[in-house]
Amino acid sequence: MVFSSLLFVFLFLALNLVCYYSVKTIRQKNIVLLVFSLIFYAWGGAAYLLLLAGMAFWSWLCALMIEKNEEQKTRKLWMLAECLVLLGLLIFFKYMNFLTGNLSALIGFPKEATKIILPIGISFYTFQLLSYVVDVYRKEVAAQPAYWKLLLYCSLFHQCIAGPIVRYQTVAAEIDDRKVTLTDLTNGIRRFSIGLAKKAILANGCASVADTLLANTQSATTAGLWLGMLFYMLQIYLDFSAYSDMAIGMGQMVGFHYLENFNYPYSSVSVQDFWRRWHISLSSFFRVYPAWRQQRRRSSDCAQYVNCVGTDRNLAWRKLELHIVGTLFLRISCIGALCVKEGARKTAKSSRMDLCNACSILRLGII
Repeated sequence: MVFSSLLFVFLFLALNLVCYYSVKTIRQKNIVLLVFSLIFYAWGGAAYLLLLAGMAFWSWLCALMIEKNEEQKTRKLWMLAECLVLLGLLIFFKYMNFLTGNLSALIGFPKEATKIILPIGISFYTFQLLSYVVDVYRKEVAAQPAYWKLLLYCSLFHQCIAGPIVRYQTVAAEIDDRKVTLTDLTNGIRRFSIGLAKKAILANGCASVADTLLANTQSATTAGLWLGMLFYMLQIYLDFSAYSDMAIGMGQMVGFHYLENFNYPYSSVSVQDFWRRWHISLSSFFRVYPAWRQQRRRSSDCAQYVNCVGTDRNLAWRKLELHIVGTLFLRISCIGALCVKEGARKTAKSSRMDLCNACSILRLGII
């Protein structure tokens, strides 16, 4: 179920808002949101609803145990357990098709490559749950005692398709106490409508032109290829920003205020500036959680190759080539920026951080 479909707009979302405003207490409103969010996830496969609930339960338990224990060693063990389970599941569902497909092609084992359907939104709710437990570990937020409220936080259907990634501390207060003003409601409807038009008219229109111009590269003209690349570039931006607009708008309709996720990235003056403006919530995730950034920086070349994954084997290797070229380009750009700004220690440090964020995002293969 996609946000721009008639089924979602005129049935699912409309019914959700009617039920939401029909109840009075904040507890009842949260239950309405939770039920509709679980239905949204179950629409893509009921079995994967258990995966979401299980990952949320594990994170809820780990956070409570971390908060309960004062001994640093015990806290680290629970934090490690959280990372191993959640990242292990994410790697399994995202990378297993890629690994078995290539093993089957290279050595003939297994004879039939594994076909695992990627659960909807698994990258986003995995990152959100990890950020929640890390924040509890750092004592930046208190652990949520109610499991169903944590499940509500990670399963809100507004931002499960393309973000933004919402940190728990951003919405913790609004889960327990929020009020929707007339301004919030009208702004939310307006923002959702802009995102819907951006997706249905502009993004889909650009996709149609790009597919036509890039369908046969052998007989295409140089001008046609450049024009096709331009429309494809616009399609990617409009798709992502449209979903973010719709997510922010739906959140405002029910009293949640998500942070902005795009800030006119194509008006950037440098590669570093681009990554500050593109998918801001994901860039911020790597900026706020430097342990991840350091771990990814020190990862082996083999692990970096595995990160470039796709459901189709040939597409996955093409993605790998793109990631390698993009990473090299970012490194060259950053070196140039550091040379220009030589002597500005603070600026150099910021540039290195932005480079690492960009490389991490590229290697994740989710933008």
